[in-house]
Amino acid sequence: MVRGRGRFLDDIKLPGMCYAAFVRSLHAHAYITGIHVDEALKIPGAIAVITPEEVLPHVEPVRPAAPGSSDFARPYDRYPVPPGKVVFVGEPILVVAAETPHIAEDMLDAITIDYEPIEAVTDVDQSLAPGAPTLHQGMADNIVFFREFGGGDTDKAFQQADLVLEKTFNFPRQTAVPLEGRGVIASYDRGQDHLTVWTSTRAPHQSRSVFATVMRLPEYGVRVIGPDTGGEFGIKGTGYPEAIMLSFL
Repeated sequence: MVRGRGRFLDDIKLPGMCYAAFVRSLHAHAYITGIHVDEALKIPGAIAVITPEEVLPHVEPVRPAAPGSSDFARPYDRYPVPPGKVVFVGEPILVVAAETPHIAEDMLDAITIDYEPIEAVTDVDQSLAPGAPTLHQGMADNIVFFREFGGGDTDKAFQQADLVLEKTFNFPRQTAVPLEGRGVIASYDRGQDHLTVWTSTRAPHQSRSVFATVMRLPEYGVRVIGPDTGGEFGIKGTGYPEAIMLSFL
């Protein structure tokens, strides 16, 4: 790195490589009632538009919490593309492919999504209230993680304590911000039925398992390569929808 010999994802160029961009949700919670892509496909240099209807029949859901990894986390199904409903602003809905990055951005501007906005939850108290809108399909409520901590006779300890304090702690939203963002390059060899993925990840072996499971491929038919990475800080693990959508494309 110090000598300038690092080879990052953006340094990798493949023959005939096209460029992708994503249409993302403008709403925190809404049904998708229509997708209009005809104008985007008329743009010179446009290659393809992949919508949820084309992806969903061919993929399995991504499980944020691996079964068996925790006895108190509730795994829920999250598909690479929304199955008719978006649940946060910025959720990827569809992917476009073009000859250049600029053409891909122009395609995004030419695509129209019809939404039917519904009530969203914006904080923890609201999400736990009776009758709160449920975000994820198949979940009875919005609780994804629950555990009671304790040891010994806690009730007796409280009764005998000289002082008992009760406090609610609020932690603000936070994220890691590495110098290099997430990125993916995918190449499929149709003759060998083999998928190769270059991605800025710290966990290529786990990523391979995710790609294989979600895309219904054998693990020996998927290779994941992690080039030099410009920082990770906890956000470059596995299972991001954008990476799977690019591999499908």
